[in-house]
Amino acid sequence: MVEHIIIFDESISLEKVELGIFNSIETKIVSVDFESNNALYTSNIIHEKIENYLDELDNQSINDSSYSSSLNWYDEPEIRELLKFNDLNLGWLIEHELFLYLLKNFKIFLGLIKLIEHEKPNTITVSSHLLSVIKIIDNENKINFLSFPKQIKKNNSLDKISLPVSLGNKSFNISIPYDKAIKVVKIADSFITNFFNLKLNLSKNIKEKYILFLDLNPVPYADLLKELSDKNKKIIILNHFGTISWNKSQLDILRNTNTKILQLKDLRNNKIDENIEKHKTDFQDKFNKILESKVFDKLFLIHNISFWPAVKDEFLAIFLTKLYKMIEIFELTNELFSKIQIESILLLYNILPENRTIIHVANKKNISCTKLQHGLPADGSIEEIFFPFEYSKHQSKLKHAYWHDNFKTYYQSLGLDRNRSFVVGSPRYDHLFKLKNTYKNTNNILLISSFLQNISTMSGYNSNYSDKHKKFFTEICKITNNIKNKNLHLKLHPSMKPIYDVNSILEKINPSIPIYRTQNITNLLQNCDVLISMDHSTVLLESMILGKPTITFSIDSKWYDSDPIITSGATLRVDSLETFEASLKKILFNPNFRNDLIKRGNEYVNNNLTHKGTSSKFFSEYFT
Repeated sequence: MVEHIIIFDESISLEKVELGIFNSIETKIVSVDFESNNALYTSNIIHEKIENYLDELDNQSINDSSYSSSLNWYDEPEIRELLKFNDLNLGWLIEHELFLYLLKNFKIFLGLIKLIEHEKPNTITVSSHLLSVIKIIDNENKINFLSFPKQIKKNNSLDKISLPVSLGNKSFNISIPYDKAIKVVKIADSFITNFFNLKLNLSKNIKEKYILFLDLNPVPYADLLKELSDKNKKIIILNHFGTISWNKSQLDILRNTNTKILQLKDLRNNKIDENIEKHKTDFQDKFNKILESKVFDKLFLIHNISFWPAVKDEFLAIFLTKLYKMIEIFELTNELFSKIQIESILLLYNILPENRTIIHVANKKNISCTKLQHGLPADGSIEEIFFPFEYSKHQSKLKHAYWHDNFKTYYQSLGLDRNRSFVVGSPRYDHLFKLKNTYKNTNNILLISSFLQNISTMSGYNSNYSDKHKKFFTEICKITNNIKNKNLHLKLHPSMKPIYDVNSILEKINPSIPIYRTQNITNLLQNCDVLISMDHSTVLLESMILGKPTITFSIDSKWYDSDPIITSGATLRVDSLETFEASLKKILFNPNFRNDLIKRGNEYVNNNLTHKGTSSKFFSEYFT
């Protein structure tokens, strides 16, 4: 039993908290998320993590509840018709985002339940953000509540986007609200597309047929764009979030292939705006009826307690705004198809509500839509979780193109209709096969990390896991930096914000270690002697194509046990710092060991990619 518990979440800034609250021996400090855990740790404040009050069964319950709720809530008979907009279920559009929202919040809800059950505090000090949550748990009013004076910092990660910025060798992210980020990026895009004449001219009568690419970076797919251009195919690229970084390579590819850039906002006119506002008003009336139902009480139910009253305002602010946005995209997509003859659509990601909306409208107009494999599957258990999101029952006409029969067979085993899948190879890697014999000793070691945020399971929101990740990252950098005559380079994911301060870690180890974010990964791979990947990454495959040896450092040893890239020995998997240092030195200084690892990597490439170097040519035939 503890007299007093102080609960910190991401809304609290330690700088404005009275330090005296940490001094009492009868007080326990608890963090509930990444941000608060990192802040307390950095300030050397002893605290517990909410995860420490959860066992494996609790974590499984969080995963299962988040999964089933997000996939089923919009099909409830009492609200199904109310959520429909022109035969499009708006709830289905946001199921993956809702899944992430529930994961994060269910962990906090159940963690607080277990915390209170275990510690039985007399008093709790908590943010205004979580006060309503705890009051629901304390339904017998046994606890005295103190609240921080005000919500000092409100940060909703699901309503923010991270924009990468590079200055020389240093890269960093700017995290800003979603709407502001989109405006900033689209203003930049408009200027560049107009200046270089890349913008599709909608003012003239367009008679040509076009292929529409959704959210496609032209650089890795330059060969595919060229093949289509050579076949006199007209191409449009529509990136919902704008082109985050412009460079000469992108501009050259777009101009040389006569590829045009489109933003849906360019299709707006007064009539469309009036229709959109009318549809929003009509949907608001229907949504008010949904709120009268008990569906949200069930949606936010865990451990037989509904937290809907505590999250209602936040949930509506986030998700109702997103649903309104999808109504807007629906109308603009219809306008797009009325102005331009789109003969086919290619996309890489199918969980984005924006893409789901476009594909839905395209299916109604009998426009062929194909999703191209964009990366290696994750470990089986994670991939099974993702499958209903990526291969939704609501998209029965969407076709799927794979790199190899192995991947096609794997997804068919999970439930994919074999009549909607085919094999084309990987157009994004064609250029790599032209470079694979350019190896030279560079004395550079490349470390890549995605920093957890791509992990959509309970483990991905676990502060214990993030602490472990930070510890291993720090030690890997120290070990690598201390190898004589070798230079460490760090490549971060271009759009994922690190969950801890990478720069401050490297400043203590070696301030001269370059940090890359938006730079071309191919150039970095060409100029390294070995690639180190923290957990699973498709960059492993790219390295193998270029004849580079790889190490995969597993943060959690139970992950990826059955992954073929691990079981085949194509990458050297390690899960301890002691093993890592010995393995790295063996690769660097034992030519036989190194060459054997490269050989196994090459075998994995041969066994998992077809049409190597010619996939773009083969795939372009599909469009013609």
